Formats: sequence, structure tokens, C-alpha cells
Amino acid sequence: MEELLKTLPSNATMRDIFDFCVKHKLHNLAQGMIELNPPAKLRNICAKVCVEGNEVHQYRNRFGEEDYRMSIVVLLAKKFGCNVPKEAVLATSGVSGGIVSTLMLLKNEAAKSNRLPKIAILVPFYTYHNKQIQDILGVTPVYIPTNEDFTPNWEAITKELQNGLDLIMFTNPGNPQGNLWSKADLDKIVELTKTYNSMLLLDEIYCDLVWKGTFYSPIHEKLHDHVVACRGFSKTLGCQSWRVGYVVASPAAAEKLMRIHDPLYISVAFLQHCIAVYIRTEYDDFLNHVQQVSDLMQSNWRLLSRTMQKTLGWEPLEPSGSMYGLFKHGQKSDRDAVLQGLYNGVGVAPGNIFWNGTPDNTTYVRIHVGISAEKAQQIADTLEKNYQDRQKQ
Repeated sequence: MEELLKTLPSNATMRDIFDFCVKHKLHNLAQGMIELNPPAKLRNICAKVCVEGNEVHQYRNRFGEEDYRMSIVVLLAKKFGCNVPKEAVLATSGVSGGIVSTLMLLKNEAAKSNRLPKIAILVPFYTYHNKQIQDILGVTPVYIPTNEDFTPNWEAITKELQNGLDLIMFTNPGNPQGNLWSKADLDKIVELTKTYNSMLLLDEIYCDLVWKGTFYSPIHEKLHDHVVACRGFSKTLGCQSWRVGYVVASPAAAEKLMRIHDPLYISVAFLQHCIAVYIRTEYDDFLNHVQQVSDLMQSNWRLLSRTMQKTLGWEPLEPSGSMYGLFKHGQKSDRDAVLQGLYNGVGVAPGNIFWNGTPDNTTYVRIHVGISAEKAQQIADTLEKNYQDRQKQ
């Protein structure tokens, strides 16, 4: 194994670790991928819509189809007590479609005054947000540190807003840290960004996966022209490849985003109709499925965090939501912690990929828990066996 570990790139990404695990038949918890099927009733609806739909395989409405957008209106009202008009909902090609369209919108508006937009992300950050900003805008994001417990560092946030920002973006609940923003903190950042003429872009893909506390979003009370919330179903319904998401924004902002999203993605997949039917006719099944997925993830986290603390010496940081958990590892570097995990049969993500500059040692590693209970138990058993073998040496 030691010789095999030498073949892992020194700057290994989640994908590299995933490929390494697949190649060498190791368990993988590095890449955040839900390994659970969509609910059976949704899959049956999908088959029916695919076969019987006379028009669904043609280009779809550039705002998203009426049934899908109205289903989102109903979902927001029933689940979150959030009353928004249909005009505030834009169907997108996954959450990424909403994020990319927002970044493109800012790029186009900044170009009118011959400048590049300034986009800030909070550290630690979701790696693809960082990459999307750099690839789409050709600029390095402004990195705003958070406090040691991952709560907002208001001094740092205010300073960067005063220096001029076009947008602040972050995930709530957080990835990789699994933190949940409080209502007071969200209301504060909405007002601050408004005061300093900055947009606020919220990646809320994990809004249904809250383990402790209550999820809140600014859109639940009011639609602000400078606030854009992006959501989807890839995690809660296990339909990652479907690429069906949505944006909630003021009607004026949704209109602007549609004119960017439409020529980029042409239309959202016909699967939007399937989700629309599912929410309209099987709402209780939707709620039950989401709860089951959330319960499963929390159970997996309890098992794996307990086992990793015992067998690897990693200290778990209890998450409030998402599908991730961080550990403090105690090794000389994040890479050493990753190698420790691989040596014991499981791949994890190094913390430094979520920090600007990829420092050698953030003291963190991240796992995902979107796996079956059986697989979680297999991983725990593997770690326990290797631990017992070490104790005998």
C-alpha cells in the first residue's frame, strides 16, 4: 500500500482520490456524490412522462415550464411558508446553471464600464464556486475569512464591502463545514450588501438537509433585487445527473438571469415535468423521502465519526446540515491525513482544497455521508479491523 500511495498526485483533488479508490478497490468518502436512488414514485412518473409526453422532448420554455415553476411556488409555500409569484422562479440547469448565469450577468454589466467584477467567497468555500469565478470571469475571487467556528467575520466582510464588491457568494448550509447561518446573520448580510451595492448569491442546495436548527433564507420574507437564491433536487432526491434546479429572485432579477441562462443552456431538461408532477401529486412522499435521506445521513455520520475518532484519532466537528462533516486530524499535513485514511481503506478530501492558497495543513479533512447504511457499516468495519490489526502489532 505504501508504494501505491506514492502514485497519488501531491495536489490530489477529490476526483483524483475518487479515481484512486476505484482503481484500488478502496472505500471513497472524498467526492460529495449521493449514492442513493431517486424515490420509486418519482422514477415511475419519469417513465410515464418520457413515454407519453408528446412535446416534452422538444426545446422547453426558456423560463422553465409552467407546471414546474408552479410546483416550486407550491413547494416554497408548503415547506417554508414562503409566498412568491411564479415570475420570481426561474428553472435552471442545476444549481450551477443559476450560479453561472449570475456570474455572467455581473461580467456583462461590469464590461459596460470597462472593468472586471469583484466577487467574494467566504473561506472555507465550495471548490467549484472558486473555479467557476476564475474560469468565467478570469479573476481571482476575494477571499473573506470566517471565524474559527466558521461564523461570519463581520469586520472582514464589512472591510471588503467598503473596498467595493459586486457580489458575495456562499453555501448555506455550508460545504465543507456543515454550518447553518442564523436568521440574524443572514438578515445582517442582506442589509450590508444592500448598503454597499453588492449582490448576494446563496447556494441553498442543502436547504432540505438541516440536522440541527431551522433553515432560513432571506427569500422567505422578502424578495430583494440584489439577492439570488439557487436550489435544486440533486442531493435530496438523488437525481444529480438530471440537472434540474431553480433560482428564486425578484421578478426583475429573474428576468435578467433568464436572458443569460437561456442562450447558455437552451432549456432545462424534460425531467422538470417529472418533478412538477411528483411535487403536485406525491408531496407527502417527497417529504418522507427527504426525511429518510436526512435521517440516513445523520445515522451514517454518527457511525463514521465515532469510528474515525477511535481508529484514526480524528476529532469530528458536529455539522448542522448539508451532507458533509469535517474532522481535525492531528497529522503534519492534510495530505498526510488523506494518506492515513487511504492506508486504512477509505478516501477522504483534504481540507486545504477548500482554503485559498491550498495551505499544507488546515488541520481538517472532510467526508461525505450520502451513502447506504450498509456501505457506512462496511467502512466502519474496515476501519475497525485495521485498527485491531495495528493494536496486535
